[in-house]
Amino acid sequence: MKGARRGHSLIEVIIACGLVGICLLGVLALVQAGSRYLMVTQAKMDLQRDALILVRRLNEEFAESNDAAFSVSRRDEVPVCVACGPGTSNNVDGLLFGSPRSASTGEVVYDAEGRMYWVKWVCYYKRTDAPGPRVVRVVTSVEEPKPFPPSPILVGAYLSTPLPYKVMARNVSTFHCVKGASTMALHLRMDLPSGYGRKYGFEIRTQVFTRN
Repeated sequence: MKGARRGHSLIEVIIACGLVGICLLGVLALVQAGSRYLMVTQAKMDLQRDALILVRRLNEEFAESNDAAFSVSRRDEVPVCVACGPGTSNNVDGLLFGSPRSASTGEVVYDAEGRMYWVKWVCYYKRTDAPGPRVVRVVTSVEEPKPFPPSPILVGAYLSTPLPYKVMARNVSTFHCVKGASTMALHLRMDLPSGYGRKYGFEIRTQVFTRN
């Protein structure tokens, strides 16, 4: 006669459920860690991409300027930076330079005698108002285009009225420009907002030369 089949006791069932729960918690922790890693990695890549795009674009445009046609922001500038947004101090960090390239066609402008005309101002500066610190770009036409580099004006005076701008990079903590004889030294630092108890920064120091 065959013996009766014995079922699982309540204690065995509870132990089995506990082991399964522990395994599931371990899997969940691994999934969450992997998700956090992917999010942070993507944010780092975005930060580096924005910084490199900004430096490349600024380098390309500034290289077409002239050593007598650019200025950088100074701490003793008097004009109030109205364009920098509410709550921003007068000490805006920025760079202003003349350009011979047309804002509409993107081509270098020449007169009938083949002389290159300086037709626009380009300004990169840091805004600290909402939605956060970022470097923006402003372009306006030179009042009287001329076949020689225009005299630079103060960055603060240029930004004394609200101007439409294009955001070039976000999460910018430092955008500092120093004028040399024919070069401009740039210090750029990007900082990722804190997340999961971590913070990531990316820094670039470079020199840009004019050639026109």
